[in-house]
Amino acid sequence: MFPLNPGGSSSVPGLPNNNMAMELDPKFSQDYRDRNEAYFAKREIERAIQDFTQAIELYGDADAFAYYNRGSAYYEKGIIEWAIKDLNRKIALPQAQGDDLTNPYDPVLVVEWNRAIRDFTEAIELDPNNAEAYNARGLIYYGKREIDRAIKDYTKAIELDPNDTDAYFNRGLAYYRKGEWEQAIKDYNEAIKIDPTNAAAYFLRGRAYLDPSRIYDIERAIKDLTSAIELDPNDATAYLIRGDAYSDIGETEQAIQDFTSVIKIDPDKTNAYCARGDAYFHNGQIEPAIKDFTKTIELEPDYIYAFHRRGDAYFHNGQIEPAINDLTRFIELVPDNAYAYRTRGYAYAGKKDYPRAIADVEMFVKLMPHHPWTNEDRQKIEEWRSGL
Repeated sequence: MFPLNPGGSSSVPGLPNNNMAMELDPKFSQDYRDRNEAYFAKREIERAIQDFTQAIELYGDADAFAYYNRGSAYYEKGIIEWAIKDLNRKIALPQAQGDDLTNPYDPVLVVEWNRAIRDFTEAIELDPNNAEAYNARGLIYYGKREIDRAIKDYTKAIELDPNDTDAYFNRGLAYYRKGEWEQAIKDYNEAIKIDPTNAAAYFLRGRAYLDPSRIYDIERAIKDLTSAIELDPNDATAYLIRGDAYSDIGETEQAIQDFTSVIKIDPDKTNAYCARGDAYFHNGQIEPAIKDFTKTIELEPDYIYAFHRRGDAYFHNGQIEPAINDLTRFIELVPDNAYAYRTRGYAYAGKKDYPRAIADVEMFVKLMPHHPWTNEDRQKIEEWRSGL
Protein backbone atom coordinates (compact mmCIF):
# COMPACT_ATOMS: atom_id res chain seq x y z
CA MET A 1 0.00 0.00 0.00
CA PHE A 2 2.39 2.67 1.25
CA PRO A 3 6.08 2.47 2.11
CA LEU A 4 6.47 1.38 5.69
CA ASN A 5 6.74 4.09 8.27
CA PRO A 6 10.39 5.06 8.73
CA GLY A 7 11.85 4.37 12.14
CA GLY A 8 12.95 0.74 11.98
CA SER A 9 16.67 0.29 11.47
CA SER A 10 16.88 -3.26 10.20
CA SER A 11 17.71 -4.52 6.77
CA VAL A 12 17.16 -8.04 5.47
CA PRO A 13 20.66 -9.24 6.51
CA GLY A 14 19.81 -8.14 10.07
CA LEU A 15 17.06 -10.69 10.60
CA PRO A 16 19.10 -13.13 12.74
CA ASN A 17 20.07 -10.40 15.22
CA ASN A 18 16.44 -9.33 15.63
CA ASN A 19 15.39 -12.94 16.16
CA MET A 20 18.00 -13.30 18.90
CA ALA A 21 16.87 -10.09 20.60
CA MET A 22 13.29 -11.34 20.67
CA GLU A 23 14.36 -14.67 22.10
CA LEU A 24 16.12 -12.81 24.91
CA ASP A 25 13.19 -10.44 25.42
CA PRO A 26 9.96 -11.52 23.66
CA LYS A 27 8.41 -8.13 24.45
CA PHE A 28 11.03 -6.10 22.64
CA SER A 29 8.62 -4.23 20.35
CA GLN A 30 11.24 -2.46 18.24
CA ASP A 31 12.73 -5.78 17.17
CA TYR A 32 9.32 -7.05 16.06
CA ARG A 33 8.97 -3.86 14.05
CA ASP A 34 12.47 -4.21 12.58
CA ARG A 35 12.03 -7.88 11.69
CA ASN A 36 8.61 -7.49 10.17
CA GLU A 37 9.78 -4.55 8.06
CA ALA A 38 12.53 -6.84 6.78
CA TYR A 39 9.94 -9.51 6.00
CA PHE A 40 7.93 -6.87 4.16
CA ALA A 41 11.00 -5.89 2.12
CA LYS A 42 11.44 -9.56 1.16
CA ARG A 43 7.72 -9.67 0.19
CA GLU A 44 7.07 -12.26 2.92
CA ILE A 45 3.80 -10.53 3.68
CA GLU A 46 2.21 -13.26 5.80
CA ARG A 47 5.20 -13.36 8.15
CA ALA A 48 5.23 -9.56 8.31
CA ILE A 49 1.55 -9.55 9.29
CA GLN A 50 2.29 -12.08 12.05
CA ASP A 51 4.97 -9.85 13.53
CA PHE A 52 2.91 -6.66 13.22
CA THR A 53 0.10 -8.53 15.00
CA GLN A 54 2.49 -9.69 17.73
CA ALA A 55 3.67 -6.11 18.29
CA ILE A 56 0.04 -4.96 18.59
CA GLU A 57 -0.78 -7.77 21.04
CA LEU A 58 2.22 -6.85 23.20
CA TYR A 59 1.94 -3.08 23.17
CA GLY A 60 -1.53 -2.38 21.82
CA ASP A 61 -2.25 1.25 21.07
CA ALA A 62 1.17 2.37 22.30
CA ASP A 63 2.58 1.31 18.92
CA ALA A 64 0.46 3.31 16.47
CA PHE A 65 2.58 2.49 13.46
CA ALA A 66 2.15 -1.25 13.96
CA TYR A 67 -1.45 -0.68 12.90
CA TYR A 68 -0.28 1.45 9.98
CA ASN A 69 2.23 -1.15 8.81
CA ARG A 70 -0.13 -4.10 9.24
CA GLY A 71 -2.75 -2.17 7.26
CA SER A 72 -0.19 -1.69 4.51
CA ALA A 73 0.52 -5.43 4.53
CA TYR A 74 -3.17 -6.31 4.38
CA TYR A 75 -3.52 -3.96 1.42
CA GLU A 76 -0.67 -5.73 -0.37
CA LYS A 77 -2.52 -9.00 0.24
CA GLY A 78 -5.70 -7.51 -1.20
CA ILE A 79 -7.56 -7.75 2.12
CA ILE A 80 -8.99 -4.24 1.79
CA GLU A 81 -11.50 -4.37 4.65
CA TRP A 82 -8.85 -5.29 7.20
CA ALA A 83 -6.44 -2.73 5.75
CA ILE A 84 -9.04 0.01 6.24
CA LYS A 85 -9.71 -1.07 9.84
CA ASP A 86 -6.01 -0.87 10.73
CA LEU A 87 -5.53 2.51 9.06
CA ASN A 88 -8.62 3.83 10.84
CA ARG A 89 -7.21 2.58 14.13
CA LYS A 90 -3.85 4.25 13.54
CA ILE A 91 -5.43 7.59 12.70
CA ALA A 92 -7.79 7.34 15.71
CA LEU A 93 -4.99 6.99 18.25
CA PRO A 94 -4.47 10.19 20.27
CA GLN A 95 -0.67 10.08 19.91
CA ALA A 96 -1.12 10.18 16.14
CA GLN A 97 -3.27 13.31 16.13
CA GLY A 98 -1.74 16.14 14.17
CA ASP A 99 0.31 13.66 12.15
CA ASP A 100 -0.34 12.54 8.63
CA LEU A 101 -0.05 8.89 7.72
CA THR A 102 3.60 9.65 6.92
CA ASN A 103 5.52 12.40 5.13
CA PRO A 104 3.23 13.79 2.37
CA TYR A 105 6.20 15.28 0.52
CA ASP A 106 8.03 11.98 0.04
CA PRO A 107 7.94 11.44 -3.76
CA VAL A 108 7.92 7.65 -3.37
CA LEU A 109 5.01 7.90 -0.97
CA VAL A 110 3.07 10.17 -3.31
CA VAL A 111 3.36 7.55 -6.05
CA GLU A 112 2.05 4.86 -3.68
CA TRP A 113 -0.79 7.09 -2.54
CA ASN A 114 -1.79 7.83 -6.11
CA ARG A 115 -1.81 4.09 -6.83
CA ALA A 116 -4.06 3.51 -3.82
CA ILE A 117 -6.41 6.28 -4.95
CA ARG A 118 -6.66 4.66 -8.39
CA ASP A 119 -7.43 1.31 -6.77
CA PHE A 120 -10.19 2.70 -4.56
CA THR A 121 -11.58 4.78 -7.41
CA GLU A 122 -11.79 1.62 -9.50
CA ALA A 123 -13.57 -0.14 -6.63
CA ILE A 124 -16.07 2.74 -6.45
CA GLU A 125 -16.69 2.59 -10.20
CA LEU A 126 -17.39 -1.13 -9.94
CA ASP A 127 -19.68 -0.63 -6.94
CA PRO A 128 -20.88 2.98 -6.42
CA ASN A 129 -22.46 1.92 -3.11
CA ASN A 130 -19.16 0.78 -1.60
CA ALA A 131 -19.02 2.96 1.51
CA GLU A 132 -15.76 1.41 2.71
CA ALA A 133 -14.00 2.36 -0.54
CA TYR A 134 -15.08 5.99 -0.14
CA ASN A 135 -13.89 5.99 3.46
CA ALA A 136 -10.57 4.43 2.46
CA ARG A 137 -10.02 6.89 -0.36
CA GLY A 138 -10.83 9.68 2.08
CA LEU A 139 -8.06 8.40 4.33
CA ILE A 140 -5.57 8.65 1.48
CA TYR A 141 -6.69 12.16 0.58
CA TYR A 142 -6.35 13.12 4.25
CA GLY A 143 -2.81 11.73 4.28
CA LYS A 144 -2.04 13.84 1.20
CA ARG A 145 -3.47 16.87 3.03
CA GLU A 146 -6.22 17.19 0.44
CA ILE A 147 -8.66 17.77 3.26
CA ASP A 148 -11.68 18.95 1.26
CA ARG A 149 -11.51 15.87 -0.97
CA ALA A 150 -11.25 13.69 2.13
CA ILE A 151 -14.33 15.34 3.63
CA LYS A 152 -16.25 14.79 0.39
CA ASP A 153 -15.43 11.07 0.42
CA TYR A 154 -16.23 10.66 4.11
CA THR A 155 -19.55 12.42 3.53
CA LYS A 156 -20.39 10.01 0.72
CA ALA A 157 -19.47 7.06 2.95
CA ILE A 158 -21.84 8.38 5.62
CA GLU A 159 -24.64 8.81 3.08
CA LEU A 160 -24.21 5.19 2.05
CA ASP A 161 -23.80 3.88 5.60
CA PRO A 162 -25.16 6.26 8.28
CA ASN A 163 -23.94 3.90 11.03
CA ASP A 164 -20.29 3.98 9.95
CA THR A 165 -18.63 5.33 13.08
CA ASP A 166 -15.22 5.41 11.38
CA ALA A 167 -16.47 7.70 8.62
CA TYR A 168 -17.93 10.14 11.16
CA PHE A 169 -14.73 10.02 13.18
CA ASN A 170 -12.51 10.52 10.13
CA ARG A 171 -14.60 13.42 8.85
CA GLY A 172 -14.50 14.96 12.31
CA LEU A 173 -10.72 14.68 12.27
CA ALA A 174 -10.61 16.36 8.85
CA TYR A 175 -12.81 19.22 10.08
CA TYR A 176 -10.60 19.44 13.17
CA ARG A 177 -7.56 19.73 10.90
CA LYS A 178 -9.24 22.61 9.07
CA GLY A 179 -10.02 24.39 12.33
CA GLU A 180 -13.78 23.93 11.86
CA TRP A 181 -14.33 22.93 15.47
CA GLU A 182 -18.12 23.04 15.51
CA GLN A 183 -18.39 20.70 12.55
CA ALA A 184 -15.78 18.42 14.10
CA ILE A 185 -17.75 18.26 17.36
CA LYS A 186 -20.95 17.37 15.48
CA ASP A 187 -19.20 14.43 13.83
CA TYR A 188 -17.63 13.26 17.09
CA ASN A 189 -21.11 13.43 18.63
CA GLU A 190 -22.38 11.05 15.96
CA ALA A 191 -19.36 8.74 16.29
CA ILE A 192 -19.91 8.52 20.05
CA LYS A 193 -23.66 7.99 19.62
CA ILE A 194 -22.95 4.99 17.37
CA ASP A 195 -20.02 3.71 19.46
CA PRO A 196 -19.96 5.01 23.06
CA THR A 197 -16.65 3.18 23.62
CA ASN A 198 -14.75 5.28 21.05
CA ALA A 199 -12.05 6.76 23.30
CA ALA A 200 -10.41 8.71 20.50
CA ALA A 201 -13.69 10.48 19.66
CA TYR A 202 -14.06 11.63 23.28
CA PHE A 203 -10.41 12.73 23.24
CA LEU A 204 -10.71 14.82 20.08
CA ARG A 205 -14.07 16.29 21.05
CA GLY A 206 -12.46 17.32 24.32
CA ARG A 207 -9.62 19.01 22.45
CA ALA A 208 -12.09 20.78 20.17
CA TYR A 209 -13.88 22.20 23.23
CA LEU A 210 -10.55 23.79 24.20
CA ASP A 211 -10.42 25.90 21.04
CA PRO A 212 -9.79 29.40 22.46
CA SER A 213 -11.01 31.33 19.42
CA ARG A 214 -14.59 30.02 19.29
CA ILE A 215 -15.73 27.46 21.80
CA TYR A 216 -13.53 27.07 24.88
CA ASP A 217 -15.84 25.08 27.11
CA ILE A 218 -13.29 23.79 29.59
CA GLU A 219 -15.76 21.88 31.75
CA ARG A 220 -16.99 19.87 28.78
CA ALA A 221 -13.40 19.35 27.67
CA ILE A 222 -12.44 17.90 31.03
CA LYS A 223 -15.52 15.69 31.03
CA ASP A 224 -14.67 14.29 27.59
CA LEU A 225 -11.00 13.79 28.41
CA THR A 226 -12.07 11.96 31.56
CA SER A 227 -14.25 9.65 29.46
CA ALA A 228 -11.32 9.03 27.10
CA ILE A 229 -9.11 8.13 30.07
CA GLU A 230 -11.73 5.80 31.57
CA LEU A 231 -11.94 3.97 28.25
CA ASP A 232 -8.17 3.98 27.72
CA PRO A 233 -6.30 4.37 31.04
CA ASN A 234 -2.91 4.27 29.27
CA ASP A 235 -3.59 7.31 27.09
CA ALA A 236 -0.78 9.61 28.22
CA THR A 237 -1.83 12.42 25.89
CA ALA A 238 -5.34 12.59 27.36
CA TYR A 239 -3.88 12.89 30.86
CA LEU A 240 -1.50 15.61 29.65
CA ILE A 241 -4.19 17.73 28.04
CA ARG A 242 -6.59 17.26 30.96
CA GLY A 243 -3.77 18.29 33.27
CA ASP A 244 -3.29 21.47 31.25
CA ALA A 245 -7.02 22.13 31.48
CA TYR A 246 -7.00 21.68 35.25
CA SER A 247 -4.02 24.06 35.45
CA ASP A 248 -5.94 26.66 33.44
CA ILE A 249 -8.74 26.71 36.01
CA GLY A 250 -6.38 26.70 39.01
CA GLU A 251 -6.95 23.08 40.08
CA THR A 252 -3.24 22.45 40.53
CA GLU A 253 -3.54 19.32 42.67
CA GLN A 254 -5.61 17.60 39.97
CA ALA A 255 -3.16 18.84 37.35
CA ILE A 256 -0.20 17.42 39.28
CA GLN A 257 -1.96 14.05 39.52
CA ASP A 258 -2.55 14.00 35.75
CA PHE A 259 1.01 14.98 34.87
CA THR A 260 2.28 12.32 37.28
CA SER A 261 0.11 9.76 35.48
CA VAL A 262 1.69 10.80 32.17
CA ILE A 263 5.16 10.29 33.61
CA LYS A 264 4.24 6.84 34.94
CA ILE A 265 3.07 5.84 31.46
CA ASP A 266 5.95 7.53 29.64
CA PRO A 267 8.92 8.38 31.91
CA ASP A 268 10.62 10.31 29.10
CA LYS A 269 7.71 12.65 28.35
CA THR A 270 9.59 15.95 28.57
CA ASN A 271 6.65 18.33 28.50
CA ALA A 272 4.92 16.40 31.31
CA TYR A 273 7.82 17.17 33.67
CA CYS A 274 7.79 20.83 32.65
CA ALA A 275 4.00 21.08 33.03
CA ARG A 276 4.12 19.39 36.44
CA GLY A 277 6.92 21.76 37.42
CA ASP A 278 4.66 24.70 36.54
CA ALA A 279 1.84 23.19 38.58
CA TYR A 280 4.13 22.63 41.57
CA PHE A 281 5.38 26.21 41.26
CA HIS A 282 1.87 27.69 41.25
CA ASN A 283 1.01 25.43 44.17
CA GLY A 284 3.90 26.92 46.17
CA GLN A 285 5.95 23.70 46.02
CA ILE A 286 9.20 25.22 44.79
CA GLU A 287 11.66 22.37 45.42
CA PRO A 288 9.63 19.78 43.46
CA ALA A 289 9.19 22.38 40.72
CA ILE A 290 12.96 22.87 40.43
CA LYS A 291 13.45 19.11 40.33
CA ASP A 292 10.95 18.75 37.46
CA PHE A 293 12.41 21.64 35.45
CA THR A 294 15.86 20.11 35.91
CA LYS A 295 14.57 16.74 34.70
CA THR A 296 13.06 18.47 31.66
CA ILE A 297 16.44 19.99 30.79
CA GLU A 298 18.21 16.66 31.32
CA LEU A 299 15.84 14.98 28.87
CA GLU A 300 15.87 17.82 26.37
CA PRO A 301 18.74 20.32 26.81
CA ASP A 302 17.26 22.65 24.17
CA TYR A 303 13.90 22.95 25.97
CA ILE A 304 14.58 26.64 26.54
CA TYR A 305 11.27 27.41 28.31
CA ALA A 306 12.39 25.13 31.16
CA PHE A 307 15.36 27.43 31.83
CA HIS A 308 12.98 30.36 32.24
CA ARG A 309 10.72 28.46 34.61
CA ARG A 310 13.61 27.02 36.63
CA GLY A 311 15.13 30.50 36.84
CA ASP A 312 11.85 31.80 38.30
CA ALA A 313 11.77 28.90 40.75
CA TYR A 314 15.38 29.42 41.83
CA PHE A 315 14.64 33.11 42.43
CA HIS A 316 11.59 32.35 44.57
CA ASN A 317 13.70 29.83 46.46
CA GLY A 318 16.36 32.46 47.24
CA GLN A 319 18.96 30.82 44.96
CA ILE A 320 20.10 34.00 43.26
CA GLU A 321 23.10 32.91 41.20
CA PRO A 322 21.41 29.84 39.66
CA ALA A 323 18.39 32.04 38.89
CA ILE A 324 20.53 34.61 37.07
CA ASN A 325 22.35 31.87 35.13
CA ASP A 326 19.13 30.24 33.91
CA LEU A 327 17.42 33.50 33.05
CA THR A 328 20.48 34.74 31.18
CA ARG A 329 20.52 31.53 29.15
CA PHE A 330 16.86 32.06 28.32
CA ILE A 331 17.21 35.77 27.45
CA GLU A 332 20.09 35.05 25.08
CA LEU A 333 17.70 32.96 22.97
CA VAL A 334 14.46 34.85 23.65
CA PRO A 335 15.52 38.50 23.97
CA ASP A 336 12.01 39.98 23.94
CA ASN A 337 10.53 38.18 26.96
CA ALA A 338 9.76 40.98 29.42
CA TYR A 339 9.12 38.74 32.42
CA ALA A 340 12.53 37.12 32.24
CA TYR A 341 14.21 40.56 32.40
CA ARG A 342 12.07 41.55 35.38
CA THR A 343 12.85 38.44 37.41
CA ARG A 344 16.55 38.66 36.58
CA GLY A 345 16.50 42.34 37.52
CA TYR A 346 15.13 41.59 40.96
CA ALA A 347 17.67 38.77 41.28
CA TYR A 348 20.48 41.24 40.57
CA ALA A 349 18.97 43.55 43.17
CA GLY A 350 19.07 40.66 45.63
CA LYS A 351 22.86 40.62 45.32
CA LYS A 352 22.97 44.44 45.35
CA ASP A 353 24.06 44.68 41.72
CA TYR A 354 21.83 47.70 41.19
CA PRO A 355 23.11 48.90 37.79
CA ARG A 356 22.18 45.54 36.23
CA ALA A 357 18.94 45.41 38.22
CA ILE A 358 17.96 48.84 36.88
CA ALA A 359 18.81 47.88 33.29
CA ASP A 360 16.73 44.70 33.42
CA VAL A 361 13.67 46.17 35.11
CA GLU A 362 13.77 49.17 32.78
CA MET A 363 13.72 46.70 29.90
CA PHE A 364 10.57 45.13 31.38
CA VAL A 365 8.92 48.57 31.63
CA LYS A 366 9.95 49.37 28.05
CA LEU A 367 8.54 46.11 26.69
CA MET A 368 5.34 46.26 28.77
CA PRO A 369 4.67 49.95 29.58
CA HIS A 370 1.01 49.38 30.49
CA HIS A 371 1.48 46.38 32.74
CA PRO A 372 0.02 46.80 36.27
CA TRP A 373 3.49 46.20 37.76
CA THR A 374 5.19 49.06 35.94
CA ASN A 375 4.33 51.83 38.42
CA GLU A 376 5.74 49.78 41.29
CA ASP A 377 8.78 48.92 39.21
CA ARG A 378 9.47 52.57 38.32
CA GLN A 379 9.44 53.42 42.04
CA LYS A 380 11.81 50.54 42.73
CA ILE A 381 14.19 51.76 40.01
CA GLU A 382 14.28 55.21 41.65
CA GLU A 383 15.04 53.64 45.05
CA TRP A 384 17.92 51.69 43.55
CA ARG A 385 19.27 54.75 41.77
CA SER A 386 19.17 56.80 44.98
CA GLY A 387 21.24 54.11 46.68
CA LEU A 388 24.03 54.19 44.10
